[in-house]
Amino acid sequence: MSGIDQLFTDVISPEAQLISVHPKQSTYLATTIIVRGQVTLSDMRRNIDRIRNQLNFVPWNTNAWKTGLCDIPPLGQKYSILSLSNSSGIWRIMDRLQTRFVKLYKRKAHLHHYLNYMEQEEFESAIRNIRSVIDGYQKLESNIQR
Repeated sequence: MSGIDQLFTDVISPEAQLISVHPKQSTYLATTIIVRGQVTLSDMRRNIDRIRNQLNFVPWNTNAWKTGLCDIPPLGQKYSILSLSNSSGIWRIMDRLQTRFVKLYKRKAHLHHYLNYMEQEEFESAIRNIRSVIDGYQKLESNIQR
């Protein structure tokens, strides 16, 4: 496997993620791949086609790829790759954050710092809104599985 092929394989591996979301167990709404270095368009297309088959996309957006190519490599490297994705797996992280926030909010921890600038109802609204987002991602992931 060539170096660029290995980079494309690595970009969807759990070890390469900045957050704790397993890429192959989530449903993708969209993803972006940005490559820097001397990489041909045919190499990009071949690798995107190869990793696309390993990921689960929503049925209404199976070609949800945006690509970027910059021929100037990063300093000291031959090439690099960056993937940014909107994936249903994020609901677990959002759920943990919301649970921690609600615990602090119920104790009114640090709330007085914010009430000078905003109304308490805005916190209640934010809790409902984030719950709605979490529920949407969770429903998407449970309804669309391989």
